[in-house]
Amino acid sequence: MSSRKRWIPIRPLNFHPKVVHYLRNNLNFNGVIITDGLYMKGLYNGVVPTSDQFTQTCVQAIKAGNDMIEGPSTPEQITSILAALNASIQDGSLPQSQVDQSVTRILQMKIKYGIIK
Repeated sequence: MSSRKRWIPIRPLNFHPKVVHYLRNNLNFNGVIITDGLYMKGLYNGVVPTSDQFTQTCVQAIKAGNDMIEGPSTPEQITSILAALNASIQDGSLPQSQVDQSVTRILQMKIKYGIIK
């Protein structure tokens, strides 16, 4: 028997679409929603996630309505996450309109703070 802990995904509030929906529709928050660090072992029952688990967690966060994710730090992670997001758009589980709205909010924030003109 392996001493490795079994991975059971934990769902913090920012992974629940209802929470993001409440922020947007009940509290009228139109700003950028950014996750906490998705690499934290607490999300994975104290173990380091596999690459696939980390990718799935990042995609789940975007599908829930977060605009930006905090955590991916290597080119390999970013490539894997982008491929999974593109696949989600292609299979219809992530609406292109949701991605477009997130990009618009991010660009508006950058303009507001003078990061871009």
